[in-house]
Amino acid sequence: MNPSDVPRPRVVRRHTAVPGKISVGDWAEVELQPGLLDFLMQKDRQDLPPVGHRTHPMTGIPIGLAVDAAIVATSGAETGVDVLRHCEATFESAIARDQAALARGEVVELGRRHVKANATVTSLEDGRLLTRVSVVLVRTVGGTEPRAQELEKYFAR
Repeated sequence: MNPSDVPRPRVVRRHTAVPGKISVGDWAEVELQPGLLDFLMQKDRQDLPPVGHRTHPMTGIPIGLAVDAAIVATSGAETGVDVLRHCEATFESAIARDQAALARGEVVELGRRHVKANATVTSLEDGRLLTRVSVVLVRTVGGTEPRAQELEKYFAR
């Protein structure tokens, strides 16, 4: 499979109370169509490991999808709140290589320098819960030693 043929996760729905700002209750859904896991697990040649060797695609992809949904829920493209500081995940059911999935992230807490969001990843085939994820996101500035910025001006309070 050619990398350009691999379907990318896409935002399918989003709700923000105030566009370009962050509010508790803002949410977003990101969808993954089949193909990415197959691509990461394929072997191009018998003497080489799969493309996604050591990246743990069966666990990393659901977590990444959840983090993407959380970032979109925080209006990350507009606010810059797109750096993962902390993550906790629980795997409820295994994702299959050819499975479509939907992640829904929702903002649950606003802090001085962080936003907390919870996300779930479910199977689009049967609605089965695959993963629960809780993330803390920040906006950083600085080069070699980035620091979390205060976020008050991005909140819609």
